[in-house]
Amino acid sequence: MSAASFIEGPERVSSSRLGIRVVGLTVAAATAGCASFKPEPSAQVDFLQRAVRLEDPQFRVSVAVPSMAETAKYFDRKLDGQGVQPVWVQVENRSDSVAHFLPHSMDIDYFAPLEVAYQYHSSWRPGRNATMDAYFLTNAMPGRISAHSEQSGFVYTHLDLGQKRVCVSLTSNPSKWQESRFTFLVTVPGLKTDWEEASWRNLTNGTRETECDEARLRGELEKLPRATTDKKGRKEGDPMNLVVIGSVQDLASTAGCDWDVTERVTSRTAWRTMMSFIFGSEYRYSPVSPLYYEGRHQDIALQKARSSVKQRNHLRLWLTSLTYNGKPVWVGQVSRDIGVRWTLKTINLTTHKINPNVDEARSYLVGDLVHGQTVKWWGYVKGAEAAPYWEPRHNLTGDPYFTDGLRVVIELSAEAVKPTDVRLIEWETPPTKNIRREGSPGQNGE
Repeated sequence: MSAASFIEGPERVSSSRLGIRVVGLTVAAATAGCASFKPEPSAQVDFLQRAVRLEDPQFRVSVAVPSMAETAKYFDRKLDGQGVQPVWVQVENRSDSVAHFLPHSMDIDYFAPLEVAYQYHSSWRPGRNATMDAYFLTNAMPGRISAHSEQSGFVYTHLDLGQKRVCVSLTSNPSKWQESRFTFLVTVPGLKTDWEEASWRNLTNGTRETECDEARLRGELEKLPRATTDKKGRKEGDPMNLVVIGSVQDLASTAGCDWDVTERVTSRTAWRTMMSFIFGSEYRYSPVSPLYYEGRHQDIALQKARSSVKQRNHLRLWLTSLTYNGKPVWVGQVSRDIGVRWTLKTINLTTHKINPNVDEARSYLVGDLVHGQTVKWWGYVKGAEAAPYWEPRHNLTGDPYFTDGLRVVIELSAEAVKPTDVRLIEWETPPTKNIRREGSPGQNGE
């Protein structure tokens, strides 16, 4: 068969006719799947049922985040394919002044409505393009809310799964910049996460909470186990080097520092983790293995992804029966993954290698959250028990770790706290070094 023609059934097709057919197929492919635009505004009913609300004397703010399936119905396009997540916002302005909505607080790099619509334009359908533009524009959240009025609409943000932190900022004083902020933690359906709210309720039902003042809190925290365990409680895992004080709303503040929820360990997520390991790709919601405290695996797992699945900071939290100033107290573990290695101890035959200096991950967390203006105060207590560099302990997968034996205690705040206003409680002071034996070479300048 010559390069100028090919056989299709019994008919010979010339090269010129082939060129016409190729162009026709290209046009058809370009317009396939986008020949119509038929959004379903009725889909709004489902996700508005999950709307959450906060208010102050000036404003009442409601927020809802549709799932990817709901988004596809409402906008007739799978916006997640472009990394876009619409967030519905409603603001009731109760003040006597015009209010201004500031979308940058929700996402500094948010997408403009026409920017989103343009991703689905077709050169062959200008009428449909105009209809789509109008739909995305009319559904966008206005930037101006008149006095004693209400406005609602979408802000087109970057995609987050599982849990999404939404910060709505408003200003209404025409002569002086006064900003009101409302911070939400919104559940986004579709991701099975290590965020077990049901287990928290089961724990607190019938369990007497112990309210602590500062002195009692310190004492109770020092009594907690030094390390996590396996499911049967027979072997020790990673050290319990973290305590967090805060409501669920306070915990939401960590999302502003780019801490994400993690998916549960399943065959699908295990496979994706292994593929991410092999190809070196990022996996924001990569699961963490279950560790145990009082017979139950972590109530919350969060991670801060780095350049690939091999590198991340992650933490696990368990709700305790303690409270401080009426807020729940969580005990936990934080460490830094520095690589992935093969193992026979997990279902996907891989495990993360942790940085043996677990105190470094502890310090990173403090700095990260203080810089992110999410911390009221912090300090150190005893309890994790020291394991020096020359006599490390090992976690459940055999990784060695060393520590000065202190736990960092952090009270979170949903409201922004400037780093200069963060209080340090000097219960315990970490040693300056934990890597050399006393009197060994290298001490005292040797």
